[in-house]
Amino acid sequence: MKTLQLTIAITLLVGIAFSCCNKPKNKLTTKEEIYSNAEKAFVEWGRQNAVAINSLTPTSDNSDLKAIVEAIGDARVIAISEGFHNCKEMMQLHERLIRYLVEEKGFNTVMAESGLPESRMVYDFIQGKNVQGNVYVDGFNKMYGTWKEGRSLIDWMREYNQTHDNVLRYYGADIGGFYKNWYPPMQRIFDYLQKVDPTYAKQLKKRLDPMLKVMGTKKARLNYQEKLSAEQKAQIAIVLDEAVAHFDRNKEEFVAKWNQEEYQWARQSAIAMRMAENYYRNYADRAGIEPHRYTGLSGRELMMAHSVLWALKQRKDAKIILINHVIHTKTKSQLQDGVWGNFTPMAQFIKQELNNDFFVIGMCYGGGKFWNKWQRPTERFIDDIQAAKTDGMEAAMSAIGKEQFFIHWDKAPLEAWPWLNNQLTLRENDYYTKIEPREWNACFYLHEVSPGTAAE
Repeated sequence: MKTLQLTIAITLLVGIAFSCCNKPKNKLTTKEEIYSNAEKAFVEWGRQNAVAINSLTPTSDNSDLKAIVEAIGDARVIAISEGFHNCKEMMQLHERLIRYLVEEKGFNTVMAESGLPESRMVYDFIQGKNVQGNVYVDGFNKMYGTWKEGRSLIDWMREYNQTHDNVLRYYGADIGGFYKNWYPPMQRIFDYLQKVDPTYAKQLKKRLDPMLKVMGTKKARLNYQEKLSAEQKAQIAIVLDEAVAHFDRNKEEFVAKWNQEEYQWARQSAIAMRMAENYYRNYADRAGIEPHRYTGLSGRELMMAHSVLWALKQRKDAKIILINHVIHTKTKSQLQDGVWGNFTPMAQFIKQELNNDFFVIGMCYGGGKFWNKWQRPTERFIDDIQAAKTDGMEAAMSAIGKEQFFIHWDKAPLEAWPWLNNQLTLRENDYYTKIEPREWNACFYLHEVSPGTAAE
């Protein structure tokens, strides 16, 4: 008995001694310490692995772009982010990258955060067709058409197509009519139906016209919220749902009367208008009485994701470059501040469908200037970009120490992952976004930026 007790006592003493001798001296006790060390690990790794951008405009030295293409791999859809819509350097870098991807990697489709129905004008323009109206004003949103740098890409695509059998395509991914004018996109649908089903074209126009007149040609979203009755809002949703169903039921007949391409454009345009109504309804409800009946501003996100997947099916060899604002290129839902609410971004839907066939490059700025109130030319003015927050992504990116660079942080060491998976803020030109860096595969950093050059 005594021997057994002695054995137990010795065992306990050895265990205690072993435990004391092996107690870690610098054990991390807080999340803050973990994140701080991870950020330091990321910066140290970034200094060795970030790829300096040689030039913002086309140059003979494309070693930097080759490194970006290696990171992208075999992905068929690449999203490149905009930190704010009127950044000169961002638009220049995007064009340089797009031109390289087209010329060297076979990408043949460009999509942007602009209305899909309206983009048919740009689609035709880059293929050398004569179009009615001003393609830079009527073909896409002000965020691209207002700036010389935004127009430059379209001009290059048109020029490239002239010597390459019209291989390039352009689509807007967004809802039709956006915040303002529903008449041009709806007219495109009416014009198509007039040729394949004139009776239904007349019926559809008659049913929608009373609401379109109330919404007006300049303030569609605002008038939808303030002037339409609940019954009229419901009526728009019902009629547009029925219109899409009408396209589906009559596909073979419509394609036989015209062709597959025209059918696809008209049907997708009808979907774009249906999702515009969805977006308006969500937007209005965000300002309403709690609890909200809808989740975030999902109409646009769903439409843009659906448009990308739709465009991917239009040609077997489609390879797409998607230009879109950082809030839309995130791949994880969060509760965002302000009007965004419980927000599920476009890229999250695409990622769920395409997995490794989808590669996202984010965008982060050090500082500089931007056009404030850029949507209203008579009021816009050059302003300082607001300061980054203390928990912002900008501090770590700036610490890497290069003026402009690309970083493929999918390749970062495990020690850096707590920072890459931590929720940070990202400064926009006039607001902040919540994001985990690893929502993107990689990121561009531009240390100093300036406003786009206003086009005449």
